[in-house]
Amino acid sequence: MSFFWASSVTGWMGGERIFVCAQQAQKPSHFILFLPENNASITKGPIVFQWQKNDDSRSRVSRVQRYEVTFWSKTEGFSETFTVFPNAEEDIAFLKFDDARKIFRRHGKYYWRVTAFDAEGNQTSSEVGNFRVGILKMQEELGIMNYPYAIQLQYVERMRTPEYKKFLDTIQPTTPMRSFFDLGLIFHQGWLLSVIDFQERFFVLSHIGVGCEVQSRIRLLKTLYFSFYPRGGVESAWLSTGLKNYTSTYSTARLGGDFVVMPRGFITLQTSWIPAYRARYSEKRGDLLTFGGEGWEFGIRCVIPKSILNTFRFLDMEVDFQRIPFEFNFGYVKDKYTATRMRIHRFTIGYLLW
Repeated sequence: MSFFWASSVTGWMGGERIFVCAQQAQKPSHFILFLPENNASITKGPIVFQWQKNDDSRSRVSRVQRYEVTFWSKTEGFSETFTVFPNAEEDIAFLKFDDARKIFRRHGKYYWRVTAFDAEGNQTSSEVGNFRVGILKMQEELGIMNYPYAIQLQYVERMRTPEYKKFLDTIQPTTPMRSFFDLGLIFHQGWLLSVIDFQERFFVLSHIGVGCEVQSRIRLLKTLYFSFYPRGGVESAWLSTGLKNYTSTYSTARLGGDFVVMPRGFITLQTSWIPAYRARYSEKRGDLLTFGGEGWEFGIRCVIPKSILNTFRFLDMEVDFQRIPFEFNFGYVKDKYTATRMRIHRFTIGYLLW
């Protein structure tokens, strides 16, 4: 039975802080990789690489001065080498990462090998080992979907195309049919392990008005690479501008789906059919009418992960872009009465609270 001790070496490699623990061989030789075992699978958390001498082989290395541990992937275009300095008397060495996913960011198969060097430049290498990085559990990776509250700022641009300008020239006032901002507070509820979720949004409008929106979606399909959520919702708002003795209102309904790119879910492709879009307006001649029709909308929702832009502090405040989803949607609605086509762009940015 052999006993060994180890000391830790702390350093910075590629912007990541690692903790290294190594020991030097008493009798230099080739090295056997025994942790992790070949085809071992990890998903997250710490990972330890461990090797030791092989007494049945010969080596040109007289005394180990340093180890170089190389990792690579044949499919992900990944290659990294880390240096480990040995301790004094033992034949077992370690390399430890406190968070495996900070080094091996993508799932797939990885390979590794240890090369020992002595002071004279002689070197000897180990066999090639391998391990797999698995995909994190869906609910853990999609933490961006598990928030109870959010703040959202939205800009709705009704494009002033020649056709739409001609329509605006016939109404008075034009304010209810122009572009606007809204600022809202979102209440979000997940249910049944994120298979179904509900969302309510209460907002104020730059036209001096208030409104609310209710929507829900159901996860119909889930694979390792994408998920699909059918979605539906209704929205209604009231504007204080008023139309004569009437209230200026608009409402819309949407039926569609979210195509979530996996495994991290930071990109969502969206499409919606708008079966009902109603906005009250008044013509210059005094008639009170309703802009009512149907249309389509397409868009994308994005979140910048920490692996691309890590959390930082600005003006003594923590900025986490993974909490800041943004969306861009474009679509159109065709009025059944005037045949006017209103093209709409929506840009939304939020801040998730959890």
